Amino acid sequence: MVVGTAWQYQVNTLNAAGGDKMVAVLPKEGATGWSDTWMISSKAANPNCMYKWMDYIISPKANADVTVYFGESPVSAAACVEVDKQSPRHCDSRHCEAFHANDENYFKNVYYYITPTLVSNTKFIGNVVYDLVGVAGNQPLAAAYTMVPVTIMLLFLFVARRLGAFGAL
Repeated sequence: MVVGTAWQYQVNTLNAAGGDKMVAVLPKEGATGWSDTWMISSKAANPNCMYKWMDYIISPKANADVTVYFGESPVSAAACVEVDKQSPRHCDSRHCEAFHANDENYFKNVYYYITPTLVSNTKFIGNVVYDLVGVAGNQPLAAAYTMVPVTIMLLFLFVARRLGAFGAL
């Protein structure tokens, strides 16, 4: 059986439920992926608190706890050592191996999602809504502004229907 896009933790969960029958493979063409991240806002009122959080979450023990729980790759070799200490509790002494934590070559064929930024000089609708809500706190105006593309799409669908574009469906 072949399954499409999946996370490693799904394979691990299925195997834990019924034995080692499933494997995850990286196709020779590569695969898409993403990296969970923590970010500090440039406008944070208390950036030192966030720096303390960052120091904590990348510490070997905390990082091992989180990555084992969520089924992710740890950020450091020290966290992998900590994961191995937890293996009797989590029943996976091969966690870092399963998630390719120390395999740089594996990730050369993983193409990460790119999240478009809302903050730029270009005034796309996302930037305008961000400005209206994020900075000005004007939620009613931001909500009204988001109706512009919805109205355009509805108008397009109405015209397409009137011209018979959906008749063949």
